[in-house]
Amino acid sequence: MRLAAERQLENEMWLHVGVGYQKFFRERGDTRLSAIRTGQKEGIYKNSVGADLSVATIDIGLRREF
Repeated sequence: MRLAAERQLENEMWLHVGVGYQKFFRERGDTRLSAIRTGQKEGIYKNSVGADLSVATIDIGLRREF
């Protein structure tokens, strides 16, 4: 989702303001353990790892037309 607005300050100058938000949905996964030397499997833990990321941005700028 993103919103932005511009407003004319003078004849040739504009102010820009924008905001944005993005969410990457949570992912879940299994952890599998094994011994390094022997390669023997030591266990599986279901849904024990995961990630979730949300990003918010704000941008402000000036624009001048020639």
